[in-house]
Amino acid sequence: NEKGELLAADGSFALTSPKTAAAMPFPNPTNGMELNWLNVANAVASENLHFRPIKFDICDSSNKIERRYEAHLWWQKFHGRKSLEPLGSVDSQEGVIEGGSIYFMRPRDIRGLAGVRLRYAALDRDDDFKVFIPSLRRTRILSGSDAQDPMVAGTEVTWDEWRGYWQKTDPKNFSYTMVGDGFILVQPEVGHAYNPLETDDSDCNAKSVEMELRPVWILDIDDKTNKYQYSKRRIYIDKEHYILQYTEMYDQRGNLLRIWDQARDWDPKTGMTTWKNVMEWNPISNRLTILTMMADWENLVESTTPGTFDIDQLRDYR
Repeated sequence: NEKGELLAADGSFALTSPKTAAAMPFPNPTNGMELNWLNVANAVASENLHFRPIKFDICDSSNKIERRYEAHLWWQKFHGRKSLEPLGSVDSQEGVIEGGSIYFMRPRDIRGLAGVRLRYAALDRDDDFKVFIPSLRRTRILSGSDAQDPMVAGTEVTWDEWRGYWQKTDPKNFSYTMVGDGFILVQPEVGHAYNPLETDDSDCNAKSVEMELRPVWILDIDDKTNKYQYSKRRIYIDKEHYILQYTEMYDQRGNLLRIWDQARDWDPKTGMTTWKNVMEWNPISNRLTILTMMADWENLVESTTPGTFDIDQLRDYR
């Protein structure tokens, strides 16, 4: 519509409507907004997701481990569910497209730090975004500006890089341009069998990285406000899997600030997919964050409950 929201033919929000939430809009996009919504609708390409654990290796400019974090992370698609219980819609999440939550297990000084972020379909309704801070024994309500902060100290990954790109679509503040298509050299989606990135456990050196050419569309998201952390995101979206393969993020001066590179764990039995690794590099500070994910494919229904996306319940997870 004129706001930039994605609607079904009956005027309801397409990603929360029972008739359309399971569909992929614009499988052959013709412009930037269509390509953007294809990326948004693809989400994490699974109805439930659980990393047990996800590991953050924080690498300093000398290529040495500065700090390590370990967390459990969940994601859920709330409508148009076809494969995992509850089928259809999650009753408690009316009007919410999807949600993510995280609970940090290590190191001990931040154990219990937990966050929940829920994305509403309506443009004028901000995310329900809360973080529990165990050292203060309080829950903090975060805003969209807080989503530009690092998830934890030292990491290059901000809350808006959660699932690669999780900024709310808003054409008043951002422009969306499909600048072309082509091929990009990236890690293959072989994570279900092995990790294509092999690193030295003692530091941040890559011993080997497998690569392959992938067909992509190229999406530019430009900031109109001059206030966002990035003046531009250039996102490379896979033409076959619809997933975000690679991203370049530029600061307000036009300098390349961060690069996101990833590999997926794709289960050929179900067609569901999640991440195996992510590298997010800052070429200005020469710092790197390496994320390694261990997906729990066997307990996706049991491990993902309504309480997972309620900060008052998640804070007591462990």
